[in-house]
Amino acid sequence: MKSRWIIPAIVLFTLACDDSRRSRSTGTPVDRDLQAIAKDTLRVGVLEDALTWEERTHGYAGAEWDLLNSFALKSGIPIVPVPMESVSELCTALLGGNVDLIAAQLGERTIVADGIRSTEAFAKARPVMLFRRPQESKRKVAIDTVRIPEASAFAQTGLVLKDRFAELARVSSTATTTHLLDNVVLGKQNAVMVTELAAARALKQFPHLGGVVLSNDKTPLVFAVRANAQQLLAAINAHLASAEVELARANFPADFRFQERTGAYGSRTPAVVGDTISPFDKLFRHVADSLVLDWHLLAAIAFRESRYDTAAGSHMGAQGLMQLMPATARRFSGEKSPGLKGQVIAAAVYLKELDTLWQRSVPDRKQRQRFVLASYNAGESHVQDAQRLAAHFGLQRDKWENNVERALLLLSCPRHWRKPPVRNGFCNGSETFRFVRNVAGTWAYFGSVPDEEPVQDTTGFMLPLDTAVSPTGTQAQPDSVPVVVPIGI
Repeated sequence: MKSRWIIPAIVLFTLACDDSRRSRSTGTPVDRDLQAIAKDTLRVGVLEDALTWEERTHGYAGAEWDLLNSFALKSGIPIVPVPMESVSELCTALLGGNVDLIAAQLGERTIVADGIRSTEAFAKARPVMLFRRPQESKRKVAIDTVRIPEASAFAQTGLVLKDRFAELARVSSTATTTHLLDNVVLGKQNAVMVTELAAARALKQFPHLGGVVLSNDKTPLVFAVRANAQQLLAAINAHLASAEVELARANFPADFRFQERTGAYGSRTPAVVGDTISPFDKLFRHVADSLVLDWHLLAAIAFRESRYDTAAGSHMGAQGLMQLMPATARRFSGEKSPGLKGQVIAAAVYLKELDTLWQRSVPDRKQRQRFVLASYNAGESHVQDAQRLAAHFGLQRDKWENNVERALLLLSCPRHWRKPPVRNGFCNGSETFRFVRNVAGTWAYFGSVPDEEPVQDTTGFMLPLDTAVSPTGTQAQPDSVPVVVPIGI
């Protein structure tokens, strides 16, 4: 993990020791243009962001980075990212020669400073407000404030909001867009303004967020270079105007195509005819009775995992009715080739083992049920990472809703799964977030269906949830912070 910083650190240290490359006057940019860069390295100052630049498992990624990397490859110039914490830090580094170009979702007027010029636009984007949606469809609480990073593409544009947002207060913040977005995800702030490109990616990662377009005016997104680097500026502009970049724009990754999302989040429950939930009710009852489980839990997991399709498979290799990995099914069923019954037995035994695992750190039974479900879906090691990350952010590590589940969502972001508390890397937190809420809601719904053979509470473990359930079957858990815009959507 430390290798990420080695090249940028060497670059910065070398430049700090080389007075000949620094401007000797306080306001004059370093004289370093394309000819000098071509003999050395194109140093790109970046703010870490999914749209701009991220270090992922197999290298660097980000739409802005990809554009600049294609320019460097075409020009035969080595390129290196130099991550920094703020646009002001990037500007200082640019003028001082520590970086040659800034990529940070800049607008044409984001940087108004002598000695710095903007390139032509590589994209145009509308402003979007991201906020936390309610979990229950009837809940609507107003948002009256949205935070805008000082370095936002929209900060200096004199943005005119749509009529329905006329009363929305815009508060400037010194934090970066990614930090403000993290705060919204974690429930520490209500809303943040981002580009529609960034919003599209965020809505894929964070299912509890909504997004609405604040204005139809599109702001050009640009890179920044030193004003005296005329050759570099011309070369970058020529690249942005090239046919290959136009083609890339026309086929812009689906991750960055934005669609508004506003209403409550949840899931529909399956239709139940009489007292029959699934074709496998008798099997679920038999296995559950032998292990003192609520059979409705097994039915709920099977519905959410496979829709009762015994031949279902996942891209990760999970198989069958209960969608267990083959090794897990063999381990907990005790069979070399578990059939349908072996799969259900393995799932039940695995749930019991997970409950034992979490008893010490999550003593509350209802909360522990959520941790067990999350571990069933993502693996206990990732849920333990989410616990540690939750504590890092000041959240409660023994509470699932609005605490550990939110930290789990951040494990899909490289800037978080590389943090020291995290030991097991990337996790698709949005999938597990939905799984826990969907299974819990379906389980509660199945538990309300008349049952001729109710399970007795002999162990205090794995019995139906007694939380309120909405008519759609989703749990009605209150959010700690108001989250919905009063715009009649």
